[in-house]
Amino acid sequence: MAAAECHGVDLSSHRSRLATADLVRAADLIVVMDAAQQRLVCERFGRWHRDVMVLGDLDPAPVEARTIRDPVDQSREVFDQTYERIARCVRELAKVLRKSAA
Repeated sequence: MAAAECHGVDLSSHRSRLATADLVRAADLIVVMDAAQQRLVCERFGRWHRDVMVLGDLDPAPVEARTIRDPVDQSREVFDQTYERIARCVRELAKVLRKSAA
């Protein structure tokens, strides 16, 4: 939450939710952090591979892996790096979605 707060984002009211079959079926696009999550969602919920995106695939910066690592139990520096990477990827996702809506 502190990393997000430094970027003007308040996550204090955010709560995670379990990915249920109903939620997954209702989604037009599912964004995950790694390929294992993508496979799991496709296998468990019967979604097409094209419906489940690994967010790191959109990173415009040179990266070593498509996975966006989980910063849990890591230093504040790792949280900040992860936040920055997610922000870059989300900006790219927004561009793609705007183009497809036009």
